[in-house]
Amino acid sequence: AEYMGRALALWGHLCLVEGNLDAAEGAYEETLSLCREETSIIPDLLAVYLRLGSLYVIKGKFDDAKRAYLRACRLSPSAFTWLGVGVAAYRLGELDQAEDALSEANVLNNFDADVWGYLTLVCLCGGRTAEGDQAFMQALKLDLSNPPLLAEIGEAYMRCGRLADAEQCIRRAIELEERAHSHRLLAEVLAAQGQREGAVAEYMMVLASSRDEADLAPSRRALVDILTKLGREEQAALYRAEISRAAREQERAAREAKEAQDAARRALESEL
Repeated sequence: AEYMGRALALWGHLCLVEGNLDAAEGAYEETLSLCREETSIIPDLLAVYLRLGSLYVIKGKFDDAKRAYLRACRLSPSAFTWLGVGVAAYRLGELDQAEDALSEANVLNNFDADVWGYLTLVCLCGGRTAEGDQAFMQALKLDLSNPPLLAEIGEAYMRCGRLADAEQCIRRAIELEERAHSHRLLAEVLAAQGQREGAVAEYMMVLASSRDEADLAPSRRALVDILTKLGREEQAALYRAEISRAAREQERAAREAKEAQDAARRALESEL
């Protein structure tokens, strides 16, 4: 069992380095299936819990992530393990549990900017904007440099109607890392503040840099609306055509996927 557990854990680490997330997840889960107690004979069990928890977060399996991080906390509590619990609980909408976990992380290390960043989110989503402001000030003092987290805080401020604060967060995120989604958020904030030309420029940046329809589709629709209001109908017509083209492509892809499923089902039925 000891040899098998070590081998599986090492295989999981290798798969993770190579970017094979599914294989890494499977190897780590098999490793843990050999562990009956927290005092397992597998020496790097903590690393298995932490990396598996991170994989679960990436894949949106937040219940599983929370369980993995909680087991890591029982094995060796640290600011990082409690941050993992807090992030997973926040994603599940369990704001009280998230705040408790993040507070535990702060007790162990109150100089972690990400912990303060997630505390900002918890407070803002709970309607406690004054406490959220205090947490964010502390995160900035500690040089919060996590672009996705900064963009998410900006989005939370936007939902609270704090557009200037939202713009500050999102611009900082973009300074640290160019991401199409951040440009889309900035465009929405600028449009909400009546800065239409700035919003147009940001939406065009999204279209030039992204292949994700989750960002592309709303950006095209917003451009049509803003350009129409600006009286630039010719440009608006171009994006209307893009919307129609994208819709046709999605319909074709859905049709082809259904045809493939039907063909596979018929092949299976013929074999039976």
